[in-house]
Amino acid sequence: MKAYLTEYDLGGAVYASHVFANDKGEAEKIITSRNISEKIIGEMDFVDCIDREKLPKLIHTICFLSYIALKSGKATAEEILSDKGVLHEAIHLLDGSFNEDTIKTFNEKLNWLYAITNSTPPIAMPLSIINTGLA
Repeated sequence: MKAYLTEYDLGGAVYASHVFANDKGEAEKIITSRNISEKIIGEMDFVDCIDREKLPKLIHTICFLSYIALKSGKATAEEILSDKGVLHEAIHLLDGSFNEDTIKTFNEKLNWLYAITNSTPPIAMPLSIINTGLA
C-alpha cells in the first residue's frame, strides 16, 4: 500500500491531502469519489508516520469513551480490549507494531467508538496522529 499525495484548489488557495491505496488507479478512483478536483502530486511507501507525542491524550480519550460504552451496554469487552479492540489497536500505534491496515482499522474503530457514545471528536482527531511530512 502507498500513500498518494494530492492537492486541490479552494478559492485560489492550494491545499494538500493524501489517500492510501494499493495502486495509482485505485487512488484515482478514491480522489474522484471525493469530488474536490484533487490531483495526485506524488507517492510514497508506507512509513512509520505516527506522532507518538499525541497518542497519550488520544488513549486517555479512548479509555473514557470505552468506559461509557461498556457501562451503557453499547460495547462489549471484546470490542474494546480484545486483540481486535479499539484500545488494543491504539496501543499498537504507541508501541510501533502496526502497518497501514492497522491505521485504517484503528480509524474505523475510533469513529465507531465516538458514534456509539454520542461523542464528537476534535476536528480530524484520528488523522491528527498522522504526520504526513507536508507541514
